[in-house]
Amino acid sequence: MSSFAYPKSGRLSRRKQILMLFREGQVRVSFPLLLRFLPQSHPQHQLLVSVPKRNFKKAVDRNRLKRQIRELYRLRKEKLLPLQEKQIFLNMGLFYVGKWMGSFQEMGRAWERLLNGLIKTYLKPPIRD
Repeated sequence: MSSFAYPKSGRLSRRKQILMLFREGQVRVSFPLLLRFLPQSHPQHQLLVSVPKRNFKKAVDRNRLKRQIRELYRLRKEKLLPLQEKQIFLNMGLFYVGKWMGSFQEMGRAWERLLNGLIKTYLKPPIRD
C-alpha cells in the first residue's frame, strides 16, 4: 500500500491525543468494528487502527486485519467530505472487536454503517419551529 493512501499526517499517534480519545471520545459499534471519535482542531481527519493481541495471537493475522481496515478507510473516506466542508475534523480510533477473522465485505458493511452514523451525528438538519 502506498503512503499516499494512509499518510503519516493522517495517523493518530500522539499519546496525549490518544488518551483524550479514550477519555472523552464517543463510541459507536457495528460488529466487528468499534469506532471511537472526537472532534479536533487539526485540519485533517486522523485515524488509529488496532487489532487486539488477545484475540489474534499471530502477528500475521493482526497485520492482515489492520491492512484491511486501512483499505476500507481509504476506499470510503470520501464519505467524510461533507464533514470537512463544515470544518469538522475528527480523531478516530477504529478497533476490531471480533474474535475471528471476518470477511472484507462484512467489515465494509460495518464501516459503512459507522460512517453513516457519524454523518448523521454531525450534520443533523436544524430543527425548525
